[in-house]
Amino acid sequence: MLQKDIPLPEGMIFSTVLNDQGQIIALKDQEYFGVEEEMVTLYKVEIGKGN
Repeated sequence: MLQKDIPLPEGMIFSTVLNDQGQIIALKDQEYFGVEEEMVTLYKVEIGKGN
């Protein structure tokens, strides 16, 4: 990433890959949230431009 001070949700493990739609894949950190029914949860997080 070119910018290091982007606020991101806590409890997520982010990849370094950004797709052409401005989305990054994040894995839910089970240690942060505690073990739940779903062992692997992936999110697409959209990175947008600020004002």
